[in-house]
Amino acid sequence: MKLFCLVVLFVVVEGAVKFENCHNNPHVHLKVDHFPDVLHIKKGHNFKAKFGVTFSKELAQPLHAKITLEKKVAFLWVPIPCINKLGSCEYVLTCDELKRLAGVDKLPYPCPAPIGTISNDVNVIIPEVPSIVQKIGTGSYNFKVELSDHKKNKIACVQVKGLPVQF
Repeated sequence: MKLFCLVVLFVVVEGAVKFENCHNNPHVHLKVDHFPDVLHIKKGHNFKAKFGVTFSKELAQPLHAKITLEKKVAFLWVPIPCINKLGSCEYVLTCDELKRLAGVDKLPYPCPAPIGTISNDVNVIIPEVPSIVQKIGTGSYNFKVELSDHKKNKIACVQVKGLPVQF
């Protein structure tokens, strides 16, 4: 019975989604108010989340974002390579680039971000997903975003561990 309880506890703890600020003295602090327990990636599915971001200093453009994505395969975390700007990639971010990525003419928040806190509801309709990704994509993921300023000084980091994703 003790062994069964330990196995159940391991599965529950391992399966829990954990958001962490992974920078000791961040100028950008992310607070997650709402995020789904399981991320469903299916065409037409409505993804909803709520975030708060606090900026303690003005950030000059461009910003640099390094994204690291890993998928759990058996007992190992396997890095997902950058393919067609998806996966573990690096990006140069400007306000214009953020508008392009969001598909809007005007962002729902000030850009560049002022000192203070911005809260934002995210509501995204999932587009078509390639069939190969649908077949092999379901699983548990680690996701890390490191943000650097225009001089490449690290200013923020957030990571999500054990995010269940279903295709």
